[in-house]
Amino acid sequence: MRKLKLAISESVAGLAWKLVYKRRQQDSSFIPILCYHRVLPEFIESENSPIYTVLPEQFEAQMAFLAREGYDSLTLQEFAETARGLKPPKKRSVLVTFDDGYADIHAIARSIARRYDIKLNLFVTTGFIGRPEPLMMTLDGYYFQTAIADRQEKPDALGFHIKKYPHLWRPLNWQEIREMHEDGMGIGLHGHSHRNFARLGPDETEAEIASGQAALKERLGITSEFFAFPYGWHDSYRPETLPLFRRHRVQYLFGTHMGRARLSRLPEILPRFLIYQQDSLDTFERKLRGAYDFIEPLRLFWDRVKRPLLFGA
Repeated sequence: MRKLKLAISESVAGLAWKLVYKRRQQDSSFIPILCYHRVLPEFIESENSPIYTVLPEQFEAQMAFLAREGYDSLTLQEFAETARGLKPPKKRSVLVTFDDGYADIHAIARSIARRYDIKLNLFVTTGFIGRPEPLMMTLDGYYFQTAIADRQEKPDALGFHIKKYPHLWRPLNWQEIREMHEDGMGIGLHGHSHRNFARLGPDETEAEIASGQAALKERLGITSEFFAFPYGWHDSYRPETLPLFRRHRVQYLFGTHMGRARLSRLPEILPRFLIYQQDSLDTFERKLRGAYDFIEPLRLFWDRVKRPLLFGA
């Protein structure tokens, strides 16, 4: 079902690209924000495997495209300065972000991005950092592979990959994050325990933010203005608790709904494009250039229409 929805979105965006967006000049007031999670060698996604994984060769082709097309990659701080009017936007700017904090960011993604002079940013789940066990991403949430029951006697393709690359399946440690931060990587929060904030009350919300900020302060000596919601879409936060983030010095909130950030009218929750393994380089370019910008309003409209149809007025 997930791949079918993506295929439909890609077909619609491809048509829009041919009819409208391909002929448009790049508008510097729009900044695409890319959302990655994993860069893993020899890993082919399936319906039952962790999602949001790209191959190193895909990631390299995408970073090479950004460099070749003259994109100015921003840190989170540079994005904020641009949004506040303190830094003029380049003709083509992009914000490249990673969520969660897996070890492959340090081991693989960082060196590829360096090759093309692309700056990376990390939204880190602080409660995961430093644990040695494989961290499993599923549609239902995250868990550490610690119990004996989690280790199959006859491993499937996922189990074989973890056995072959155990160093890539653990979370980052604080030394690795500190090294990347000192090297220029922007750091934001992704919660402390990767909980869905739509299911949290005000006290739990504040505890999650405060725990994350305290960890960043203790380990890196920083407080971050930037927060990306776990799960990311419109059902991953509660509008009434958004003011609580400001209490903890968070000024910019990020989701994973489609669209580019418009500097002249920043939304309360900034959009980001999830990058999928099935994305071709043409799809990647269409995301950067705006061919998907209209899809999110359509999805929200359809959501409002179908709800009374399915459940009654």
